[in-house]
Amino acid sequence: MKRFALIFAVAAALPCLADTDVGEIALSSDLAGYATPADVYRLVAGTNVVLVVTNYNSATQTPAMKLQHLDPESGQYVTYWDETRRHGMTLTNAMQYTDAAIETRAPRAWSGTTSGMGQEAPAGVTWISTPETVIAGGFEYEKVITSAGAVWVLASNGLTTGATTNSFFRVSASDGTELFSIEKTDSYLIGVNADGITRSGNTVTIPVNIVANAHPYIRATKNLVDAEWVKEDENGFSCPWCTVSWSGTTGAYVATVTCSEPQAFFYFEYLVEGVAKVKNSAKTELTGGIYFNGQTYMPTLNGNKLEFVRQ
Repeated sequence: MKRFALIFAVAAALPCLADTDVGEIALSSDLAGYATPADVYRLVAGTNVVLVVTNYNSATQTPAMKLQHLDPESGQYVTYWDETRRHGMTLTNAMQYTDAAIETRAPRAWSGTTSGMGQEAPAGVTWISTPETVIAGGFEYEKVITSAGAVWVLASNGLTTGATTNSFFRVSASDGTELFSIEKTDSYLIGVNADGITRSGNTVTIPVNIVANAHPYIRATKNLVDAEWVKEDENGFSCPWCTVSWSGTTGAYVATVTCSEPQAFFYFEYLVEGVAKVKNSAKTELTGGIYFNGQTYMPTLNGNKLEFVRQ
């Protein structure tokens, strides 16, 4: 640690004594609580004033500088300006920003709080309370700020290489045996590359790298809660609040989306021949019967046949 004491005339440095801006005039009222009129005179006269600079040759210690005046009565130096006070203000602001950022992050034991309001959840219970719950393996919405608001584009999060089926929900045993799934085999979601998305004004350009004879179709909504999706098809895309134009070729399609809404959600889908189905891989027990067309049908044995008789 090195300390340097410099004797100098402080008339030019005086504006800093009460944290005034450089170029302003320091009045005696600015020094209230710092100095007496006699002290002000001594400072203007440039007597018994030292500039103390502490330089740490370290990556962890912050350099400091002080402006001090020798009190003739006590023989002690009085600090009129201390650079570290501003360091403290910077640190305080940084801590406040960090605290605010922490408030937006889920705790590591996130099941201890409810998902909607972040309130304390009952012990041993994972409480999902948002109006809509989405399970999206390998997909996340990427937020893009535009001049009109925010556009959210469904993107691949890189955590999966893709499933063999387009199951939206699957239940498997601990050994991997599939028990139950809900599949939609007539269409496949496309997770775009978030790093390739660009924007200009309220127009967002989205690369969609799918190998196909024709470009995929866009789906759009203004809210994920009670969502009403506007869907593109072979006849085009008829949306009152956004437009899409396509360019590029197979493997390198590009969607240019212009949106006038303050919030919008988009995803892309590739259509193929198929159906939406519920698949039961495990044996199914129907002791409660089947409800069909407003009526309940109970299972009844007829020889080696199982029949359902309306109740």
